[in-house]
Amino acid sequence: MTLELLRFEIDEIDDQIVDLLISRFRCLDRVAAIKMREGLAGHDPMRERAIMERVFRKISQAGLSFDQRRVILQVSRNVLDEGREYIKRCLHEARHDRPDRNAMDAGARLTASKDAPKR
Repeated sequence: MTLELLRFEIDEIDDQIVDLLISRFRCLDRVAAIKMREGLAGHDPMRERAIMERVFRKISQAGLSFDQRRVILQVSRNVLDEGREYIKRCLHEARHDRPDRNAMDAGARLTASKDAPKR
């Protein structure tokens, strides 16, 4: 296998990761909307712990080096942290800034504002 082919494979994997993150944040918009509607807290430490335990079990069985496992755990933790903060912002905006809008609208507005060209 050539370096060029490996780089192509990595590019395809990176595209899949981005697509999965897009799907995850769209799902987070729906989670925020449900939490807003039902008056639930934005943060669920037990859920996060269960997710990280699942990640740890999976990578422990993958035959990876210590450093590879450490990096995957850190990336997974970062994804969870960013998701938690995103939901917190959605709920805050929906509850305080624009009570006429639901949390999903708040999440969509936040996403759109991040994608808007900078002036």
